[in-house]
Amino acid sequence: MTPLRIYAVFHLNLMFSSIETWRRPEVIERCYWPLLSLATDLGLPLGIEASGVTLELIRELDPTLLARLRKLTEAGPCELVGSGHAQLIGPLVPTSVNRWNLALGQDRAEALLGQRPRLAFVNEQAWSGGLLETYEEAGFEGIVMEWNNPARAHPEWDPAWRTRPQRVAGPGGRSLPLLWNDSIAFQKVQRLAHGDLEHEALMEWLVRRSEAGGCFPVYGSDVEIFDFRPQRYAVEPTIESGEWQRLRELFERLAEDPRFAWVSPSQALRSAEPEPEAAEPLHLGAPEQPCPVKKQLKYNLTRWAVTGRDDLGINSACHRIARALEGQPEASPGDWQELCFLWSSDFRTHITDERWDEFEARLTRLERRVGPVKATPRSSPMQGVASSDPRWNRRDSQLLFESDQLRIVFNIRRGLALESLQWKNVSDHPLIGTLHHGEFDDISWAADFYTGHFVYQPPGRHKLTDLSPAEPFIEHDGESRVGLLGTVPTELGPVEKRWSIDLEEGRVHLSHRFFWPEAMTGSLRLGHVTALPGAFHGDRLWYATQNGGAPELFHLRGQGFDQGRAVSGLISAGDALGMTGGWLEFGDEEKAVRLETRPEEAACVGLIHYHAIDERFFLRATVSAREFDDTSRPVANDGLVCSMILSAERRC
Repeated sequence: MTPLRIYAVFHLNLMFSSIETWRRPEVIERCYWPLLSLATDLGLPLGIEASGVTLELIRELDPTLLARLRKLTEAGPCELVGSGHAQLIGPLVPTSVNRWNLALGQDRAEALLGQRPRLAFVNEQAWSGGLLETYEEAGFEGIVMEWNNPARAHPEWDPAWRTRPQRVAGPGGRSLPLLWNDSIAFQKVQRLAHGDLEHEALMEWLVRRSEAGGCFPVYGSDVEIFDFRPQRYAVEPTIESGEWQRLRELFERLAEDPRFAWVSPSQALRSAEPEPEAAEPLHLGAPEQPCPVKKQLKYNLTRWAVTGRDDLGINSACHRIARALEGQPEASPGDWQELCFLWSSDFRTHITDERWDEFEARLTRLERRVGPVKATPRSSPMQGVASSDPRWNRRDSQLLFESDQLRIVFNIRRGLALESLQWKNVSDHPLIGTLHHGEFDDISWAADFYTGHFVYQPPGRHKLTDLSPAEPFIEHDGESRVGLLGTVPTELGPVEKRWSIDLEEGRVHLSHRFFWPEAMTGSLRLGHVTALPGAFHGDRLWYATQNGGAPELFHLRGQGFDQGRAVSGLISAGDALGMTGGWLEFGDEEKAVRLETRPEEAACVGLIHYHAIDERFFLRATVSAREFDDTSRPVANDGLVCSMILSAERRC
């Protein structure tokens, strides 16, 4: 019987959010040296991955360790697996930043370890197909990515592929070799090391994996959790001395068992057998999960995008800096390197007070140095509905605006929500608006579904919306722009809501400005752009956006999902769209609605909610400025502005 080829990738991260800087030498002593000793003593071809930032910190704190790491990865038996300069979340940063981060990471690996890795370990196992081209450009010839979540989203996959390297697909027919990581496997190894799982139980589980043949990842995660605790949570497993010894015993048993054979990650990737390889490269994303992330559902893009201490604020600042650098051809690599560092994922989770203060100071310094992106000037309001303007017509609770290009009906009783919005050059019917109670026969969908409002949901409290009456004020800017302004009172403070209509381009702008001084934790979602089912072909629907790289399109064919559905009482959303280009589209083969945001103003993420109902469909696109999870801290929304632009186009 051919043995199961097993491999491991150990992820080194001295930027670990909850570890104070003064504890880093302790991490090196208790975690990194034992790892290298394990590889040396047993002659194991372990994969070792570290960001450029971590390599620089090791050089500063323990150059002897760096020299040992270089020797082990140059002469063997270990393999250096690639990373970026910083551990940032690829689907949440602009393409330009991803390019710089991967290129700088390769440069640091070459400068400090004498080599440019060909295999990359995807940061936090957070992937989007649009990233593939940036990995190719950086010189990578394959990636390591988790199996479990993509497989959950693709029930049509052959389970045997779990132990066979594949190819990962990107837009435009591009692909790269793909080596699997496995969250269940590495969590079991962690449990064994922490004394929560016996050797026999883990060996029995791995033997069952060996029956399928091929190759399998025994481990692919953090190093800083063995004989050390990062102190992320109030309750963590007690350190029982000898966790590295338990790992050593496991790896020795695997090395001695004829049913297993240790290989390096690259050897595992090269050992792919013809069958049961997928006939085509695999798309790891799916409409309900466009950007798979490692482990359980609480680990999703919102964790680094709109939670934490103030992910929205710091990500918006990073977008402003990126936009400024993109407009400066003479921008220095040092500025790009600093931006990559400031976009590190660890500043967005359980960061300590001292490190947070230092981070904020560095972020402010860089933004001042490169120059801020100025906000778009606001138009001036004019009180009252202009009876002399025939384009406006008020009918009880509705306010109608009609021009050559647009027909818009606003609901005054519901905070100026959109009753309907028609782009006349695109369709003879409204494309988006309100679905009223009774639209669907299914009682579970017996509600009003508005467009153009916000919903704020604090945990354990009643939600707040702007769906209360708002008397509008007309405003205009010459002959090219008209709009509405309304103020909606809430128990947290007033919210200023503005609709602005671009008469020349047929674009409709919506903005919310919040005057909420109280620091709170909650989910803040805006826009709620609801498709009107009669305007689209339900069997040809799709949505598209950018998640850190090239645009991606996802077809909606009978699936039902809600990316904004809460995972638990502690985790408010289960998925999101990075929207790193500041846009999200949906439509059918004939027409599309486009939603644009300004990430440098508010780096919101997107949420799609889709279901087939009564032989019809429900489709809504929302943006989120705040979500909550175990990393969240209360934050004030006083002066927060979130805006979007709605437009439409014909596709044929």
